[in-house]
Amino acid sequence: MGTVMLPEPVYEPQDQSPVLPPDGFVLDFSLQPSLNAAGGPSVALFASVRVPGKYADIYGGRLAGAIQIVAVASDRGAVYARNAEVGATAPLPLVMNYNPQPRPRGVAPVESAEAWFAVDLRAHLNLPPEAGNYTMFLWLDEMASQPRTQAIPGKTAGGNAGPAWPNVLTRDAGPPPAGSPPILMNLGDTVAGRASGTFSLLGLDFRSRSVKWLSAPGPQRFHFDPHALFSKPGWLDAPDPPRRAFLVLCCGGQLSSIVAVGA
Repeated sequence: MGTVMLPEPVYEPQDQSPVLPPDGFVLDFSLQPSLNAAGGPSVALFASVRVPGKYADIYGGRLAGAIQIVAVASDRGAVYARNAEVGATAPLPLVMNYNPQPRPRGVAPVESAEAWFAVDLRAHLNLPPEAGNYTMFLWLDEMASQPRTQAIPGKTAGGNAGPAWPNVLTRDAGPPPAGSPPILMNLGDTVAGRASGTFSLLGLDFRSRSVKWLSAPGPQRFHFDPHALFSKPGWLDAPDPPRRAFLVLCCGGQLSSIVAVGA
């Protein structure tokens, strides 16, 4: 396929959109060289998703507004994230159903929901003009797509200093002690030993839909208090339950398992 041009996001299947499997749930995407609205080089993302019906109960017809498009810079660990929705009249946190109730007897539940979208990555995520390599993935709460490493063309990049070790993380010199919280093992051990380079720890707050992140040299084993990991507002600070967030570790083009925290 040749170069495409996406001056505006689109929300219907395109020729470049991945074909959804006959059954099962998936977040999938393809990447295609593109020209942005100014005629500069970029990359277009074409996404096809099918998710469990519970997400339709929570987000209604605003599924694209709930899915985050994420790009993690390979060299610096900087994170660029934005939901796939453009032009909505009301912010998603104001209209989503935080506590969907079981459907009344005789009313069939929603089994699944599907969505398609395509965006120009440089414009949509406001990526810097310099060329760089990024780990790309789609993220919806407990679900994430398979990550892919993609070179984004641009100007010649200058030198970048590596990230400092954040003081909210505590290094662990050896294996996790017996009885360590599952969050430590699920995040750290699924990436440590299999990837190299800077790691980025990302958090998605369920109610605010805010994506927060920090990066550090890695990979290393570490632990932290998830409630104090990111500064407020928009991190487990809703006045009423459910206060929930989702964490994932990205390093060397790989993702850890997703861990849910909060009430």
